[in-house]
Amino acid sequence: MRIVIDCFGGDLPPSEIVPFAFRAAEDEQVDIILVGDETVLKATIEEQKLASNRVSIVHAPNVITNDDDPATAVRHDPEASMSVALRLVKSGEGDAVISAGSTGALITGATLILRRMKGIRRAALAPVIPSSKGPYMLIDSGANAECAPEFLPQFAVMGSIYMKEMFGIERPRVGLINVGAEEKKGTEFLRTSHQLLKETDGINFIGNIEGRDAPLGAVDVAVCDGLVGNVLLKSMEGTMALVLGELKKAFKTNIISLIGAAITNPYLKKMKKTFDYKEYGGALFLGINGLVIKVHGSSNGKPFYAAVRQAKRFMESGINQKISTELEKTSKKVLEL
Repeated sequence: MRIVIDCFGGDLPPSEIVPFAFRAAEDEQVDIILVGDETVLKATIEEQKLASNRVSIVHAPNVITNDDDPATAVRHDPEASMSVALRLVKSGEGDAVISAGSTGALITGATLILRRMKGIRRAALAPVIPSSKGPYMLIDSGANAECAPEFLPQFAVMGSIYMKEMFGIERPRVGLINVGAEEKKGTEFLRTSHQLLKETDGINFIGNIEGRDAPLGAVDVAVCDGLVGNVLLKSMEGTMALVLGELKKAFKTNIISLIGAAITNPYLKKMKKTFDYKEYGGALFLGINGLVIKVHGSSNGKPFYAAVRQAKRFMESGINQKISTELEKTSKKVLEL
């Protein structure tokens, strides 16, 4: 198994990522290909005295940044680290790509270079997020701001298979994010999507849910269009940052609060880790040939390490093959290619 890591494009330098890549290669017994400026990567390896016969380098002198237009950058800069990484999977030299680079460029590049799986109308960005009762998948969380109703049953099928294979949930509960639980709630798009989800074989659809229900553990797969999913995801990130920030301020109020902080600090760290979705790896781009995992742009090496483990389990579980098989059995009304 060969996992390709785009070492450039994120907020942090390769020196933060490379050591964890070496550790992951040995711990998970996988081959890792580091992509980026060869001079920088070799200097990092030498400075940190890293060694492994499972790690290799492929040179890519350029970087796609968040300021670049995603479609233009991917099409017209074949020497960018992200483009090179994706082509390694396309050619069969790699099995999965992990990148902290521009989300838009990564989605565009994966779609243009790797292409969607047969039968998939739209690929979707799908992070696994902690809830009060265990992890759930949010799909789509930003790849498709506008969706047709028939896309959502496919999101539900892909999410259900992932949660079953990766987390052992036999019949993952699927909910459609809406403005209320009643079947007739929402826009025409949501009402039509609800009906299609009800008719989709191979999923355990429990109906509509509200945005607050997913973090409280109501579902294992929360389905929505990419606009709603991205707003929900970013809102949760902001809320967690707000709560932790206010707690830190409160604990610095006086000597008594400082003593309380010393007592509760281990528990707060545990809570922060429990509700940090990066602990599960990165956001998957499901529905393409191969595997692409997007880690947060500000990620240090730890999320990359987790994403290597995530990629290995994904490939070993044969999730893409199971998605293809399940979609072949899905209602013609849903697929309607």
